[in-house]
Order: sequence, then structure tokens, then C-alpha cells
Amino acid sequence: MIDIYEDDHLKISVVENTEADKADSVILSFTGLGHRVEDTHIQKPEFYGTGQAFAATVFITDKTRSWGNSLDFDVITKLITPYIKGRKIFTIGNSMGGFNAILAGHYFPVEACVAFAPQFSVDRRVVPWEDRWSKAIARIKSFDVGVISDFMNDTTRYYLFSGGRGLDYFHAALFPKGPNIFHYRFNRLGHHLSGKLKKRGALDDLIRGCFEGDVTMPKGQPAEVLSPVRLRREQKQRMRLARASGRRAGAAQAG
Repeated sequence: MIDIYEDDHLKISVVENTEADKADSVILSFTGLGHRVEDTHIQKPEFYGTGQAFAATVFITDKTRSWGNSLDFDVITKLITPYIKGRKIFTIGNSMGGFNAILAGHYFPVEACVAFAPQFSVDRRVVPWEDRWSKAIARIKSFDVGVISDFMNDTTRYYLFSGGRGLDYFHAALFPKGPNIFHYRFNRLGHHLSGKLKKRGALDDLIRGCFEGDVTMPKGQPAEVLSPVRLRREQKQRMRLARASGRRAGAAQAG
């Protein structure tokens, strides 16, 4: 891994892979808030293993934890053009990193974005109930990126995986629905759902399926479909059929 740029707001590192399966593709991995160590959070590159299938992995760190508000995408574009030019672009991130991975689709022609536990907004005027990460949010001087849906498009495939516990439940409910937005809410998991899925050995296959356009949800981990409406309707129909089958089986046993 080589660091190609760093200032007070932004850090960019790159790993190139000449033997990648996806030689025509690059992945932009956006760092989240970081792992808590005593009174601070340490930011490190995330989804390193995922990038091994791509010709290059570009790790982008929002150092001030601004949810994209302090990032200059003109600067980012200039710096990473040698790695993305002529290649398909994919993005990934967790929490704030997921938020910024979605945001990147506004600036680059992103094929698919994978975002775990993304926030819909951290602007208290939009989500007054959001009381996490108060210190980082208080340092954001201007919310140019206030609501992430304003930066979503109709061509990128968005794969959003939200927790169903705590405040993540309410963030998930605010995201838009659309034919290119594949949004799942794991009602038994909370904000750290990606870590839980990784421990269960389900994360890599889930991510791979998103990038290949063929998502298979982890077994034994029920998820509610929030979007698109077509899949949501199909899920409800399956649930109705399952309940009806259960009732028929119960009636047969009683008889």
C-alpha cells in the first residue's frame, strides 16, 4: 500500500494488484469513523480483502469525520484519475464510510455501491434524534451534504444493508426506494452488522454478490426488504404463503 496524498482533511492510499480477477475494475473503499481506542477513534483502511479481486483499491479517508462535507472531490478526482481511468468503478464503506461511498456516485460513474449501516443524514435539522458521534458532528461547519438521497442517481446500483436496532432502524426508514436501490434491514442486528456478518463467514459472499449483481442473503439471518418495491412485494407474498402453509400443516396435524 502506498500513500499518495494526505492533508488535514483527506488521506488517499492505493493498493494495485496486477493479478486481479477484475483487471478492468477499481474499488474505492471509504474509511469509517474508526475503531475506538480509549478516548479517540483510530481510522484504518477497511475492506482490504475485498479489494484483492480488483486491479486497484483506493482507500479514501475523511480525516475530520465530516460525512463528506470537508472532502474536495475535485482534488480526489485529480489524484485518483490514473487508477480509475478506463476502468469500472465500485465503492464500499461502513457507517460514515458507507455514507461517503454513496456520495461518491454523485462524482464518479459508479457501477455499484455497497454501504453497511449508512446514515441518511447527520444534520440535526434533519435527524434531531441522532445523538451519536456528537463531537465529530459538532465540528462540521457547513452541511453541504445534508441529506444523502440528494446525491443518489438512477444508474448506480446501490446495495444498502441497515441494522434494525437502535437509531439505525430510523435512518433506514428515511432512504428512498427505487429500482436501482437494493435496501435490506437486518432487524436482529444493530449498527455493527458488518462485523457480525464477517464473524459468521457471510460478509465476503454478500459483497461479492452485490458487485456481480446476484445477491444471496446470508442463511439464518433474516432481512427485511425495504427497496425495490418489487422485491418487497415478493418477500411479503412469500411470508403470506409460508404462514398459510403453516396453518394448513397445523390443521392437518389436528385432524
